[in-house]
Amino acid sequence: MFKLSDNYLKDFQISKISINLQISQAFTLIELIIVVVILWIGLIGVFLTLKNSYKFLQGIKEKTMAINFAREGVEWVFSVRNTNWQRWSGKKDQCWLKINPLVDEGSEGCEDDTWFGSGKTYILDITWDQQYFYLKEQSPAFKPTWSITNDDWKYLLCLDPTTNLIKACPNYSWRPSDYFDPTLFFRQVRWWYLLDKNANTFLNCSAGNDTNCWDGRFEEKNFCVDVFYFDWVKKKVTFCTVMTNFKE
Repeated sequence: MFKLSDNYLKDFQISKISINLQISQAFTLIELIIVVVILWIGLIGVFLTLKNSYKFLQGIKEKTMAINFAREGVEWVFSVRNTNWQRWSGKKDQCWLKINPLVDEGSEGCEDDTWFGSGKTYILDITWDQQYFYLKEQSPAFKPTWSITNDDWKYLLCLDPTTNLIKACPNYSWRPSDYFDPTLFFRQVRWWYLLDKNANTFLNCSAGNDTNCWDGRFEEKNFCVDVFYFDWVKKKVTFCTVMTNFKE
């Protein structure tokens, strides 16, 4: 009887040990699952932080590029004026607002050539041969909406492989409807008004043959350069400035 009791106690102890091992294994598995969940949450947090940081840095890069494109546009416009001054040095008043400095449209001088017009929109371009800057009038103005229409593609900026300059794309009249780069940049020049600084009045001029628009006046031309860029979200940078023609 005593021996049976000993066997019973041994069996009980073995069962107790087995139960403890099972409980221990269960707790180990739960702990492992908790550790894996914690690590997974931590990895997700790190991934989201890296993703947001990349997006933030990409946004800074895009805005910096847009600012540089706008500044470049302003410099190009001033270059057009300076080229007009040099090319038509004897008629600086009549010719300083020609949109194409080296092209005589009527072969009679610059007086009847096209001027920058108030309220009109232009793109900046560069010639292949002499590589000087000029402007092309465009209509309608760029409409900052998505998706981009055929009328808007003309304002798209591309890298010119020959001059290594950013300019309106060579085939700017149309792009396929499914054309999409990570970020698209568009630039336009908007002309506002010509101001007679002496009389403090606005002048509406279209060519240099209108003596009311030059005749030795001190004139001030106001314009803006807009750069729109898209990475699924519409963004915009605008630089506005004043260009003068000093009285002779």
